[in-house]
Amino acid sequence: MTSISPEESRANSRLSATRLVWSAVSRWARNLGSWWDWWFGLVSLVVVLAILATIPIIQLLTLGYLLESGARVASTGRLRDGFIGIRQISRLGSVVLGTWLLLWPVRYVSDIWYSSYLIAPGSRETTGWWIFLLALLAFILAQVGWACFRGGRLRHFFWPAPLRLKREIFRRGKYVRCRDAIWEFVSAMRLG
Repeated sequence: MTSISPEESRANSRLSATRLVWSAVSRWARNLGSWWDWWFGLVSLVVVLAILATIPIIQLLTLGYLLESGARVASTGRLRDGFIGIRQISRLGSVVLGTWLLLWPVRYVSDIWYSSYLIAPGSRETTGWWIFLLALLAFILAQVGWACFRGGRLRHFFWPAPLRLKREIFRRGKYVRCRDAIWEFVSAMRLG
């Protein structure tokens, strides 16, 4: 039978206390992230429904969503059952917001190029700004595509994860996985 020394016992208790604290902190962070995702989805849902309600034929989707959500609340008696697809709408809102934010530098450089074009259309500076604008646009579009491929969360738009990109470039079956993920996302929205 092996006896544990008092130093080892204290070290083990400190280690278990540290694990307990980190477990509580990570649980709290996950709950906070889930809460943020739900509220962001709610805001995105309101915006999407407001936009869809203004388009003449597509406004039937808004009516169908509201009828389905009202039916679910009436049948179960719980308000939370009326928020259908809130996580998918949150992801869609993240993609739209992330793309919009990433395109700001492109808009800025485009404005500089256009001002340069108006002042001196054939100058080297105008050509330089045009080349820089095209390169920046290609980089930003690649970043948007990579962020959508990784899941479309808002954090994916601002951290490119270069090591993961390096691994994913040489992995087989990327197209199939991407196609299946998009299909599952769209079918989970149950637009019909």
